[in-house]
Amino acid sequence: MAEAASPAAASPAASAPSADKFLTAEEVQRATEVFESFDLHSMGRVKLFELSKMLEEAGISLSATEVALCRDRVDDEGTRQIRLDQFINLISKHKQTKMQNESDLLGAFVACGGNEDGSGEVNPEVMAGLIEDFGLNVDLAYLKESASMDPNADVGYDKFQIIVNTSQAS
Repeated sequence: MAEAASPAAASPAASAPSADKFLTAEEVQRATEVFESFDLHSMGRVKLFELSKMLEEAGISLSATEVALCRDRVDDEGTRQIRLDQFINLISKHKQTKMQNESDLLGAFVACGGNEDGSGEVNPEVMAGLIEDFGLNVDLAYLKESASMDPNADVGYDKFQIIVNTSQAS
């Protein structure tokens, strides 16, 4: 006769995935701790309405729309709940996307004349030329002004990030 599964075998920590290529073991451990702090009955699932708070606790700040998209992606079983493996996968995908965005941003900085290590500066005229060449709807002068920058000054990587991120939020 088969034995019933022990509660420990069903606990979230017992089924915690190991670190993947995007998350370190420490990040997986932290995500597990966050998940377990919301899994009050140790059922291995947390109601999806808690996802925004869970992500904040994990250090991820998303808009309400982004959280809603995450909820839709993880609720593949229609339970309106999230499992630990889904939560960790969500955090991993977020980190992946963030890394890709940072890589793309650095690539754009280099295309404008900056260095691959993020050092150097780019000329606003070069930036304006690329914006025009790609038909982007970006008002570079306005963005530089809103970032409290001299409109004629060269732009380092830190200011370049502010300008690009401001234009994407507009």
